[in-house]
Amino acid sequence: MAPLNGSGVGTVKLNLGQLIVQGTPTNNAAGVSVPTLSVFPTTTANAITLQGTAGFDHFIVSGVNPGTNNLNQQIQVLDEGVTTFFIGNSLQAKGDTLTIDGAGGGDTLDASGLGVRRTRPTCT
Repeated sequence: MAPLNGSGVGTVKLNLGQLIVQGTPTNNAAGVSVPTLSVFPTTTANAITLQGTAGFDHFIVSGVNPGTNNLNQQIQVLDEGVTTFFIGNSLQAKGDTLTIDGAGGGDTLDASGLGVRRTRPTCT
């Protein structure tokens, strides 16, 4: 994704991995026809690349929105002063990757908010 400096876009939400299939409608207890939806994880790898600018960029990466199992459900990437990205439903097991390309300029990348290393970070 190209840098969003000056775009006015404050938040971007990316959903990486759910396929929703609508089945045959059924009637609920009141006799109203309602759709039947099935949710499946996707099976292909997703690759996201966030690009910085030639100037100074400061990226802060953290895990957010803990679920019932106390594991974070989303990754938040704050391109400080520009945009906040929320990345959900990513699965390392299927090969999903996040690359942050600072594009030079003495950038900083703080991923300490991810906690214990469970990913393979790519820093450029």
